Amino acid sequence: MFQRNHSAAITIILAAIISATGCGSGMGGDLNSNTGLGKTDNQELIPEAPYGLTVYTSDFSLPYLSWIDNSVNEDGFRIERKAGVGGAYIEISVVPADTVSYNDMEVVSSKIYYYRVKAYNSSGDSAYSNSMQVIAPELKAKAPNPPSSLAATAISDSQIILSWQDNSGIEEGFAIEMGKDESDMKLINIAPSNTVLYNITGLTVSTCCFFKVKAFNFSGDSAYSNIAFAETMQEDNSDELDTNEPDDDNNGQMIGVMIPDAPANLSASAVSEGRIDIIWNDNSTGETGFSIERKSGSGAVFAEAAVMTPNTESYSDTGLEEAAYYYRLRAFNPAGWSAYSNIVVATTIPKSPSALTVVNVTDTQVTLSWQDKSKVETNFIIERKTGTKGVFEEIGSVYASISTFTDTGLAGLTGYSYRVKAHNNSGYSGYSNITEAVTEESLDAVMSEGPVAGGDEEEPASGQAYIAAPEGQTNLSAVAVSETGINLMWQDNFSNEEGYRIEMSNNGIVFFQIYSSDPNVSVYACVQLEPSTGYYFRVKAYNSAGESGYSNIAHTVTLSLPDEALDVPDAPDVSEDISDEESDSSEPENVPAPEYMIGVCDYSQVKAANGLYVSGHYAYVTDYNTGLKIINISDPAEPVLVGSLDTAGTAYDVFVEGNYAYIADGDAGLQIFDISNPAMPVWTGSLSTQWGARSVFVSNGYAFIASGDGGLCMADVMNISNPVFAGFCDTPGAAEDVYVFENYAYIADGSDGLQIIDVSNPPTLSVVGSYDTEGWAYGVVVSGGYVYVADGANGLQVLNTEDPANIVLAGSYGINGVAHGIYAFGSYIYVAGEDGGLHKINVSNPAVPVLAGAYDTAGKSLAVFVSGDYTYMADWNMGLVVLDTTDPVGPAIVGSHDTFGWAYDVFVSEYYAYVADGDFGLQIFDVSDYSLPVLKGSYSAPGWVLGVYVSGQYAYLSVQEFGLYIVDVSDKSNPVLMGSCDTTGWAYNTYVSGNYAYVADWDAGLVVIDITNPAGPFIAGCYDTPGNAYSVAVLGNYAYVADKDYGMLAIDITNPALPVFAGEYIKAGAINEICANNQYAYVACGVEGLLVLDISDPANPVMAGSFDTAGEAIGICLSAGNIYIADSEAGLLIINIADTANLAITGVLDTAGSARGVFVAGDYAFMADYNAGLKIIE
Repeated sequence: MFQRNHSAAITIILAAIISATGCGSGMGGDLNSNTGLGKTDNQELIPEAPYGLTVYTSDFSLPYLSWIDNSVNEDGFRIERKAGVGGAYIEISVVPADTVSYNDMEVVSSKIYYYRVKAYNSSGDSAYSNSMQVIAPELKAKAPNPPSSLAATAISDSQIILSWQDNSGIEEGFAIEMGKDESDMKLINIAPSNTVLYNITGLTVSTCCFFKVKAFNFSGDSAYSNIAFAETMQEDNSDELDTNEPDDDNNGQMIGVMIPDAPANLSASAVSEGRIDIIWNDNSTGETGFSIERKSGSGAVFAEAAVMTPNTESYSDTGLEEAAYYYRLRAFNPAGWSAYSNIVVATTIPKSPSALTVVNVTDTQVTLSWQDKSKVETNFIIERKTGTKGVFEEIGSVYASISTFTDTGLAGLTGYSYRVKAHNNSGYSGYSNITEAVTEESLDAVMSEGPVAGGDEEEPASGQAYIAAPEGQTNLSAVAVSETGINLMWQDNFSNEEGYRIEMSNNGIVFFQIYSSDPNVSVYACVQLEPSTGYYFRVKAYNSAGESGYSNIAHTVTLSLPDEALDVPDAPDVSEDISDEESDSSEPENVPAPEYMIGVCDYSQVKAANGLYVSGHYAYVTDYNTGLKIINISDPAEPVLVGSLDTAGTAYDVFVEGNYAYIADGDAGLQIFDISNPAMPVWTGSLSTQWGARSVFVSNGYAFIASGDGGLCMADVMNISNPVFAGFCDTPGAAEDVYVFENYAYIADGSDGLQIIDVSNPPTLSVVGSYDTEGWAYGVVVSGGYVYVADGANGLQVLNTEDPANIVLAGSYGINGVAHGIYAFGSYIYVAGEDGGLHKINVSNPAVPVLAGAYDTAGKSLAVFVSGDYTYMADWNMGLVVLDTTDPVGPAIVGSHDTFGWAYDVFVSEYYAYVADGDFGLQIFDVSDYSLPVLKGSYSAPGWVLGVYVSGQYAYLSVQEFGLYIVDVSDKSNPVLMGSCDTTGWAYNTYVSGNYAYVADWDAGLVVIDITNPAGPFIAGCYDTPGNAYSVAVLGNYAYVADKDYGMLAIDITNPALPVFAGEYIKAGAINEICANNQYAYVACGVEGLLVLDISDPANPVMAGSFDTAGEAIGICLSAGNIYIADSEAGLLIINIADTANLAITGVLDTAGSARGVFVAGDYAFMADYNAGLKIIE
């Protein structure tokens, strides 16, 4: 737990520990020579390598490096840099021991740099840290102008709004300072750039506050603004009549001040990538400002996005990620809030496609490929011009899922230029790069046109081929099979096509290509469509000579949604474990199927599923013991076994192309079966491999076989009945899996990680690159320019293989269990974990993979395949499992920061997270950037800090055997003790309400402490509970105590000096933490999960519902109709409490540590994750 990656203060802590324990050189400590933590009498050890290197940069910051110091005996660190991918590393600086950061001031703007760091001492250099890439920014070197016209307006007894004029366009942010007079102001917060309105909450009643603001950037700070002051309002008191008294005739608003009218006619429009503008009508003349609220997605919760000055009627929302955003706003003034405006929605304009390249050229065709950078486009527009001086014109459009296009009917020996842009309902992206191509010279005897349908066919010239138009115009049919799916079927009239192009239209007039199939295909499943919507389709065949005419146009309408759509949760509540035995012929235990698991072809039919391929209406599953199983998945909820065959060996894997299934059959090598009739698969050919076959991938007439200790075997399968050996390349490890992309075969090579083999010139195959991962590489897939490896216990590894000779680790993600199977679909990587089920990981940013959902199949998942709306799992214990994983929006970790101790509890206020960090006291983090929490300050208490509650400028700490500590946190970088009050028991949890702190004091019960004077708190009252008070929540005149080993108690605190028993709910076992609203108390009950108590009558609490969680429910938080549970080893659990009798999971996220405390603010949950520190979850 003792890491030195955040501040020099940790060095002092480590030094103190070494001194106190007698460890270290000359202190008599016996340090193991393998640890690298000390030295022997005769020789100093080489230091351990630093790790966790990160590089930060912005418009105002040159590259700033930080790393984790993993050694205690280094003399210093050597920092190396290289320019560009092909450059060489050079040493740019040497820094002293214990240094953990460096600012590189000598870089060239817009140039790419790579950095790495190593430690050194007299015995030598450590290994290098990880390397990091960064693009040097163009710095804005001028300090910002100062803000002006600062004004402060009190709008309640605890809230003041600041407004000012931003006079600079280059500030990085604003520093806001506050004090009780002009001469004593301290920094209270940092506001982002372009802020002109700031809301300060948690202030004391009837208090005069002074404020000033300054701007800052990398070059320095501006001068201060003018000083402004305001006094918070008096607390509402019905016995006093003054100007703040509500007037019954004015519906509760302040006398003389009217609540503003609601803004109206709100509209939103996307104007550029990452920006949405909203405009509205200001219907009031007396508002103090407007609060704009935003949410992403229809199921999300609105949160404040901006506060605008009065008389404003527009706002530009910038820096947005791609998504559909909903907006609403309301006006406010000291009298209160207006009603909300109407709600509007707008989708961001798609990002521009990139990496447009020409992948194939003939005399009449050019095939293009590009990289899809967007998640919100509906289609791509392709434009062309002849030569370099012509004018670009639109020539075609393809569906969102397509990133290739073939331009046909071109002239020979002619130059063409191309560009592509993305489109959705909001508008067009920018263009891709421009790429050029020159067509080949026309063949001497190319037939210019095919025969007319139904007419006499002409014989093609020698060696040439042509395609006739489809016979008749009624062969294409379209059948709606679901709310989002349509199946197409047509007659294959040709023997020489290279494939079919399928086009779709929303109106029957303008068509765009959605798919390009292989030859001899006559069916296609079109998925991810809109319910109750009409679609038009047409098909044409093609080969190297050109294209046929179109088929008839087929039209149908997708099915309607059912009246009540099921709300499918992200993860199950699995109550039983399945055996980890390698192979068990007995049937598995009867495990309840999770709600998202919509179909199973179970163990009785597929006894040891370990390989999987989905094509059309069928899933092809390899059963280790009994060969191939063919399962009809037309209805994913009811998969049906329709065919099977027992292979000669032990079936490991299957690949399907056209009408053939290729099976990696262990010692029996490659087996090929004709599956044109799924009910009666027929053996057609085989090829024996010396070391057996574990995985197979088919591409361009070759089968590539991962052969374990035999490496890669390549087979020519152009003649299905007689496959022949085409090449071989040994690998250093055990080849478990193979994936072929362009001219390379990527091998998951067991203990030796990734191997890249050039297969462009068989039989000569050669390894051109390798990367030894830390785990056992079981699976591999290529997507979006990166290679993803399922690396056993090491989880998911993301590798940049742009230079195969110098492969770089780009990112990683640890999963539950052993990463085995892997599949890429869109911006997600799906990993099958042997013991952890499915992990759906968002790799939109490959350097920072984010978990989008975890789905425990309750068995041993070995392979995964995604098709349309469904994910299919080959599960050794469960058979074929079908999951509905269409909703990618689940809880996901967006930021984290390890703490020095053990994180027990967390409280969030403004942009700061306060962590009760056990023996390391209070840790304060700036979380204004959720993805990058920054440690701002800490306070070391005399004992273990187990709980924290923040109110105003004070943090109230539960310091186990030392009672309540009150810490002034107005200066986050320097928290100061104001006062303390020792209790007779052990303080576990504190709740602050008004002038009192209520402490759950273990065997001393509930202790009430008067905190009117934070410097002199004292015990005002107490109530000794029958059990051990572990947590407390206050609601109105009652304190609700979670009393471990007894139950829940309601204590009347109308007179805090004399707490009185009001009611109880007796329950044996763990009662950990409690929260409450006006009707219910929600209790985290350890291994028994969640307990809901109806407390509408505090004297008689009764059970209203319960939910058994997967882990041990320790922490709990209530927010927006959901309960968030810190469920120990099971991580975060989200439960919808709309119906207490039918509680439902809405989200699950397994964190790296053992979840102890949770706090929800807006769209984010902040988790105290025990040994893993602070986690921020969206």
